[in-house]
Amino acid sequence: MRKVNYIERNTISCPYVILCEGRDCEGFLITYLNSEALKKCDDRFSTSIQVFDFKGISNLGSFMKEFKNREGYNKVRKILVIRDAEDDYEKASASIKRALENNGIKSPENVYQWNKGEIDVGFLLLPTCDDKPINGTLEDLCVKLLKDDYRDEVLKCEEAFFNELKSNNYRKLRHVFKSKLHTYFSVTEDYISAKVGEAAKWGAFDWESKELDSLKEFIAMGFE
Repeated sequence: MRKVNYIERNTISCPYVILCEGRDCEGFLITYLNSEALKKCDDRFSTSIQVFDFKGISNLGSFMKEFKNREGYNKVRKILVIRDAEDDYEKASASIKRALENNGIKSPENVYQWNKGEIDVGFLLLPTCDDKPINGTLEDLCVKLLKDDYRDEVLKCEEAFFNELKSNNYRKLRHVFKSKLHTYFSVTEDYISAKVGEAAKWGAFDWESKELDSLKEFIAMGFE
């Protein structure tokens, strides 16, 4: 069985491509697509989809310009864009639509919709990946997927710790969502110093979680 993987970064070999923001998201999605949870639903998750990292949130437009000229682009029939909503999901949606339209690709009007055409196009915003986006990131989703019997208790301790830092002005954290996830990793023996993609491969996340239902269902819509 052929698997989507990190190696195929340049040549396009699948009819269905997911363009995602950052190496962490790329690793997360590749591991999820090849998980047993999805294999038992449909083996096309692992055989028919290729994942590409378009780097930062402002790089989708320039990436698409180059991507359209890659070997194998003529095979593409589905494009799904996934990125963080960050602190303004409406702005994030507009940014994706603008990047697609500027490259001659008709975008759906809203998140969680497929625009049917010569190439079907859709886009999703993390952390919810559904039709009711909220502000947030991949890390916000990952916290909800942590596979640990003591997850909630550890997270409560973390919250008290971060509140203490904030109330005493010991730290001003610009990326609290990242700090919380990686603090959790740092006190979990198996995932110390792990990046999100690595933690995904090493078993940190529950791929059966209902938090992933909307992502799974939207990806599967692309098989129709």
